[in-house]
Amino acid sequence: MVQIYFLVVLGNFLMGIILAKDFLNKKFDNFTLVYQLIESEIIQVTIGCIGTIVGILALFLRYTGNMIILGDFIPALISIISGVTLFIEYIAHEEKSDSSMIRFFKKSFLKYRVVLGFAAIIISVLHFIAPSIELL
Repeated sequence: MVQIYFLVVLGNFLMGIILAKDFLNKKFDNFTLVYQLIESEIIQVTIGCIGTIVGILALFLRYTGNMIILGDFIPALISIISGVTLFIEYIAHEEKSDSSMIRFFKKSFLKYRVVLGFAAIIISVLHFIAPSIELL
């Protein structure tokens, strides 16, 4: 389905920018406008939840020419992980107590948010350029 393909590419790109926003804001002066647009936690959580749902759908729905499961595996996996990371970041920020589960998620996911953000951006660009490559 072309709609799922488009949503996976767009979602990965947006989630990648959100996850790498601190690094991008330091390196690029023109990024401040984008930074102000994505600064809202509501926007971040919404994009993260939609990205996770689209990633799960992309695992099972395919578009013409791709293998049934593996045709969209890596972009779907990145979409799911990025969406969950954005959601965990929101929960960790809102949760006042420092429970062991939140510490585990901070250590596991939030530590690598910039790397995950750049991986999501690169995967989305590659997936947009070459949609019919297996696993990508």
